[in-house]
Amino acid sequence: MYTESKLWKALLRQHGTDKSIFLQRIETSTTTGVPDLWWCAEGQSGWLELKVIDHWPLLASQQVKIPSYTWRQRQWLARVYSLNVRIGIVLAVGDTEVLWFDGLSAIQLGCHWNRTSTCLRATAHGIGALLRYVKGV
Repeated sequence: MYTESKLWKALLRQHGTDKSIFLQRIETSTTTGVPDLWWCAEGQSGWLELKVIDHWPLLASQQVKIPSYTWRQRQWLARVYSLNVRIGIVLAVGDTEVLWFDGLSAIQLGCHWNRTSTCLRATAHGIGALLRYVKGV
C-alpha cells in the first residue's frame, strides 16, 4: 500500500532523469496547510498535495473520505488557486490506483463524492499521466 513517502518515491522514479521537470518535497513547521511538494516544468510551476487512502468505500454510493485532508490544506490551496497558481492533489488508493486532481477539483476533493464521481472528476489517472500533465504534453 502507498504511504505519502512511497508515493513521493514513485513520483521520483517515474520522473527519472528527465531534467525538464523539477520536483521539490516541502516539509515546513512554520505554518500549516502548505502542500507536500512544489514543481516546475516548461515555464510553469505549482503545488501538489499528496494524499493516500487504504481503499475505496465498500459501497459505490458511499462517500470517499480523505481523513488527512484538513480544512487548513483546503484553505491554503483555495487561496493560492485564487491567485492563478496551479495546484493539485495526487490521491493514491491502496497500492494500485493513483489519481490526479487539479484546480477546483483539488479543492473540492472529498466533498460528498462517491467513488464514481471521484474518478470522473480526476484530471488524470496514473503517475505517468500526472507528469505528462505537469509538462503540458
